[in-house]
Amino acid sequence: MAFIHIKNTIGLLNVRFPLSRAFACCYILLFLAGCAAERKGPVANIYHNITARYNAYFLAKEKMEEVEDALADAQERNFNQLLPIFPEVDTSVISTLQPQLEDILKKASIAIDRHKHSKWVDDSYILVGKTRFYKGEYEHAVETFKYVNVNSEDDDARHRALINLMRTFIDYNELNNAKAVSDYLRKEKLNKENLKKYYQTLAYFYRQREDWPYMAAALEEAAPRTPKDEGRARLYYILGQLYQQMGLDQQAYESFEKSLKSNPDYELSFFARLSMAQVFDLAQEADEKEIRRYFQKLLKDKKNREYRDKIYYELGNFEARQGNLDAAIENYKKSIQASVNNPRQKSYAYQALAELYYDTFNDYRLAEAYYDSTLQNLPPDEPDYAQVQQRREVLGELLTQLNTVQLQDSLLRLVQLDSLSLRTYLEEIVREEMEEEARQAKLIDEQRMNQVNVRTGFNTVRDKFGLTDNLQNREATWYFYNQNLLGIGQAEFIKNWGDRPLQDNWRILSGDQRENTNVITQAMEQESALTDTPIQPDEDEIIASRTLEYYNELPFAEEEQDLALAAIENAYYKLGKIYNYDLQEYGRAIAAFDTLLQRFPESELRPEVLYELYLLHKGKDDALAEQYKNELVQQYPNTTFAKVALNPNYLEESDQITVFLKEAYAQAYEWYNSGAYTRADSLLRVNLKEHPENSFSDHLRLLQIMVKGKTDGAAPYQYELNQFIEQTTDDQLRAYAQELLQASYKFAENKAKIEGTRFIEDFNQPHYFIIKYENEKKLADPLIAAVDSFNLKYEQTPDLKATNLRLNDQTSMVYVNQFPDRSSAVQYLRAINRSKVIPEEAKNANVQSFVVSRDNFQILYDSKDIDSYLKFFNKFYN
Repeated sequence: MAFIHIKNTIGLLNVRFPLSRAFACCYILLFLAGCAAERKGPVANIYHNITARYNAYFLAKEKMEEVEDALADAQERNFNQLLPIFPEVDTSVISTLQPQLEDILKKASIAIDRHKHSKWVDDSYILVGKTRFYKGEYEHAVETFKYVNVNSEDDDARHRALINLMRTFIDYNELNNAKAVSDYLRKEKLNKENLKKYYQTLAYFYRQREDWPYMAAALEEAAPRTPKDEGRARLYYILGQLYQQMGLDQQAYESFEKSLKSNPDYELSFFARLSMAQVFDLAQEADEKEIRRYFQKLLKDKKNREYRDKIYYELGNFEARQGNLDAAIENYKKSIQASVNNPRQKSYAYQALAELYYDTFNDYRLAEAYYDSTLQNLPPDEPDYAQVQQRREVLGELLTQLNTVQLQDSLLRLVQLDSLSLRTYLEEIVREEMEEEARQAKLIDEQRMNQVNVRTGFNTVRDKFGLTDNLQNREATWYFYNQNLLGIGQAEFIKNWGDRPLQDNWRILSGDQRENTNVITQAMEQESALTDTPIQPDEDEIIASRTLEYYNELPFAEEEQDLALAAIENAYYKLGKIYNYDLQEYGRAIAAFDTLLQRFPESELRPEVLYELYLLHKGKDDALAEQYKNELVQQYPNTTFAKVALNPNYLEESDQITVFLKEAYAQAYEWYNSGAYTRADSLLRVNLKEHPENSFSDHLRLLQIMVKGKTDGAAPYQYELNQFIEQTTDDQLRAYAQELLQASYKFAENKAKIEGTRFIEDFNQPHYFIIKYENEKKLADPLIAAVDSFNLKYEQTPDLKATNLRLNDQTSMVYVNQFPDRSSAVQYLRAINRSKVIPEEAKNANVQSFVVSRDNFQILYDSKDIDSYLKFFNKFYN
């Protein structure tokens, strides 16, 4: 093994360092004296230092340079954004560099293991730490750099390790630890190389914190310490970008100028010159003209052809800053046209146009279109991507609502016209559409002809008609010899007539013999077969057909008009919300809400809109704000909006009440499960009385109904459930209540089937009065009104109240409860009959009235067998 190592070592020395054979022999003697890894001494130290440096460490360092060069080459320089201090560690690039990184670890480990006492061990450990960093193994990298700092006796190596540790902490998002390392290094005496790296890393640190003044200060120190061939021009350019971003144009200009003096590559030089024009101090009008001439010079330079989109974009920015918005728009559009292979740059121009139309002109339609084009070109890694996407979505929703109002209002206006005016108007629309279609078709034909001429090479009339004497030319140009023209003709035929089989009379035949075509089309095809030319529909026929289509789409029916008005009402509501909360266009928000209130005074949205207007005017026009608040509180006192207007802390207090009600609900539910129904009902009743409008109150109401189902029987339980289903606004509670109701119905039906219908002959108990009627007659309201009116005058049993109850799909009941015994109930029945309380509309509607005991009422309700009970009633009550 020793012999092999000697041989390899001599080989490396001969290849990398053309030394004399005598030196090689001396090296061999040194090797023999100090080849043991643990051996110390002057000779051993020389051997280990030379071998470590010019073998393993040298090769590992070369591989690390390859990795860092690959990362730098893969970095896309986006000059519209602040350039990065260090190349981004792109994981997709790193994945392709894994073999090199593994080789670095292997070579550095050899230097560490075999040459433990060489002075290159610390450098090898630093290479290991950097490799771990690039692989994303931050914790291992941190430990490695810390090890060097603690164990190294070389201050320069320790400082290099700490600078790399600082960068690792930054990328690991441990900025506090990075700051601690920075503070320590600031107090240390660093050599030139470490001082340069320290300030570069410090600038990187402040960029991550977006602390721009401190970043600029760090770059002011780093740039002059960086050699030209190591990126001084780039650092000065970043410094110029930073000063420009901070509004310090003079400092920015000086930094860009220093970048140009630092031997930049052509692209960096071009953008530095372009940026200098942006921050040039315009002292007079002549300077402004000079800048424009400078831009024109850049445009004429052939070397800048691929940058024309960027030049136009920056010229647009310049014009925008001077207030020349028309010129700015023109140059942004030229930038878009010039941008062929640079979608990122094209997106910047689209975004600049979008922001001009949005912020300056308030033209939301054009702004939305330009934002949409921006998103089609903007890469997702751009910082503004999410903001642009959100802005586009907001404007898209805004335009949807504006279009809804415009369309529905137009349709509603049209249906108010007399038939002649309406037909004239629709025909005019159709004619305009046809003229536009003809114009577009003409453009397409001209483009197609131009394409044919280019492909076939037509130059003369003789060429077009195949009259050239040369046979070869004739075959190339005459229609049936030219494959390009044949292809075009075939495509046109298929477009007009479909892909047909080769057969006679093809114009009048098809697979389905045109059974479903209209009479006009059939006549046209027959005429086409006779004349051997396809006949297009007559213009008047097309106008009449399209006019009829549009006429049939108009909302003539009352229901359709109601839907159109509802769409307009909802659109104004959404417009107000968008203007207020998304666009901060408060004046337009007020206008949208005011229009809604004026056009739809009975709108269900009125309480919320009044509250929105109260907030919009508050602090600006307090008198008007108070007017909206008073209307809200007086007309809609029980709404949340009125309560919040009176008490801004209402929602917060309501949340506290909700917590309290949830605790009460949990206690009541526990009592319900244990059968303590009276205690549960009492707790629920008290809390509902104190807090009837809380968002959680419906949960208590439903539990209270479930308690009543255990104590009062199925009929009141089912009635209360039906009432709850109609009144609650909580969809989940409504669904659960419906499940409870259906389960109760099913239970009652099964019980009736098992037990049969047997009524109890116990009359010494509370009774109910019943009026039975058919559901389809819809008599609930008039019957209840008539009975309640009678009850006000009936003194024998006060506080009587009529309630409606659905018995089954065919029958419902109005019942009055309750009477203490059969005698009082029968007396009430006779009084009702004598007073002829039943309204006229109930006559001849199979309405019947009777009384029933509490137990029998439950049996009747469960069995639904009303005929059996009427027989029982006639036997025992008449």
